[in-house]
Amino acid sequence: MIFNVISTKDNSNPMSLIMGLRKPMILHEGYIYTVERTTKMNSIFRCKNRDCKARCDTNLSMGTFLSLPTSHCRAPERDSVPAIRLKNDIKAHAAITDESTGTIIHSTIRTYPLSAAGQLPKNESLMLMIQRQRTTETVDTDGRLPEKLRKKYRDEGFILHEEKS
Repeated sequence: MIFNVISTKDNSNPMSLIMGLRKPMILHEGYIYTVERTTKMNSIFRCKNRDCKARCDTNLSMGTFLSLPTSHCRAPERDSVPAIRLKNDIKAHAAITDESTGTIIHSTIRTYPLSAAGQLPKNESLMLMIQRQRTTETVDTDGRLPEKLRKKYRDEGFILHEEKS
């Protein structure tokens, strides 16, 4: 996940662009905005909390607010940014490695700030998130297991006998 600080034209309202795995998000004054609609020229973001009606209009290529965010009906959640960063780091790590679930969780939580511990997701939900990111090995057209699954730890054959059809 990438954090970029993007300033508005007058530098009075800086916003941080949070690149997730799917769509960008904006962090501004403790509130997180997600993409609602995109046009050729601008993107309309709305508050991450769907009960809140706050919206802003931005030009991400220029890094500016076209219209400042409207008022919110709730308090800002400054501690939720590290939780989003943690989830995105875990998803990215799980997609590229074969490490165990516990190892991935342990290595990413090491850098998690203690001040935001209240926003930390449950261990079970983190494990489920990792399992969803992993790709499943499928059988080939002949109904045989992939070569990777037919080997043991030291490249010894795991399957002693396999019928040929």
